[in-house]
Amino acid sequence: ESLDPKSFHADITYVIIEPFLSVENDFSFREGFIMDTYFTIKNISQSDQKAFGLDTAVTVVEYVPLVINQKAEIPLKRKQPI
Repeated sequence: ESLDPKSFHADITYVIIEPFLSVENDFSFREGFIMDTYFTIKNISQSDQKAFGLDTAVTVVEYVPLVINQKAEIPLKRKQPI
């Protein structure tokens, strides 16, 4: 394969890790407001992919749950089999 700059194809994949707010968080009103404001601004602003000028063909976006204040107890109920 030629190393001509016009025909050179690299085997590179860029992975962008995009956090989202998990439902397992337990926030006060103030903390919840701050986090909601942060994610609203983040959704309005330019994406990381566009900011770095990455091509969509070599970019993968992975979404990771963001847990800051985990709830003490998650209410789970077991259902009886029918």
